[in-house]
Amino acid sequence: MNKDSERYMIISDLHVPDHDIKTFNLILRFISHYKPDYLDILGDFINFTKISKFDQDPYYKTDLADEIEEARGVLKQLVETTRKENEKAQITYFEGNHEARVAKYLAKNALQLADLTFDDEYIISVPHLLELKKLGVKWEGKERIVIRHNTVFTHGTNTRVKSGFAAHANIDKFGFSGFSGHSHKLCLVTRTQSGNTKFWIETGCLCNLSPNPAFVIHPDWTQGFAVAEYRFETHQFYPQIVPIVNHSFMYEGKLFS
Repeated sequence: MNKDSERYMIISDLHVPDHDIKTFNLILRFISHYKPDYLDILGDFINFTKISKFDQDPYYKTDLADEIEEARGVLKQLVETTRKENEKAQITYFEGNHEARVAKYLAKNALQLADLTFDDEYIISVPHLLELKKLGVKWEGKERIVIRHNTVFTHGTNTRVKSGFAAHANIDKFGFSGFSGHSHKLCLVTRTQSGNTKFWIETGCLCNLSPNPAFVIHPDWTQGFAVAEYRFETHQFYPQIVPIVNHSFMYEGKLFS
């Protein structure tokens, strides 16, 4: 890693197999360009559609095994692309509410299966099902919050009608700067409290804007992601949001499309 700084890339809410494949391919290209020291996946990477507590779409034919298999392939692409450019990159997968569906389903329907283990892992768990240990991906479950350099990284639980409202709620909740997914909205807000300027980024989404199966009609979602550089001499994060518009985005004068 660079002695003067750390480069972070933060993505969330792919919702495999409902990820936007064109957008995902751009993300892989950007990783090769940006070469992050940290790749943070802020949850809802996979849908777990068939074990949702919500009413099922009878015409949605993708089963759970297919979802898991596809998610493994997508995650492997992310890991291999990142490590090709930076073999020491730390990749962290945060539990989101969709990942939490696994434990909730077990608690409600198959409690006796929850304690089955293999190689010190619960067999019916996201880390085991997606082979995180094999890929060298760190899992952040339970609390789903990591604080680095006085900055929060989390999937989040707050959603609001308009972009930025959840970000303000998170600054109030945590009292720190931070990054969160969950809202499928993209924004950067700032607050100065007692002379201390804080930021919060809602990191957008990388899923299809017309979800299948449809659970939202014409959703007010925005594709995008965040990057940030932490400079040791100033002890500060310098964050940016990157909006993705019609399968294209700009970063430092370079067009990705």
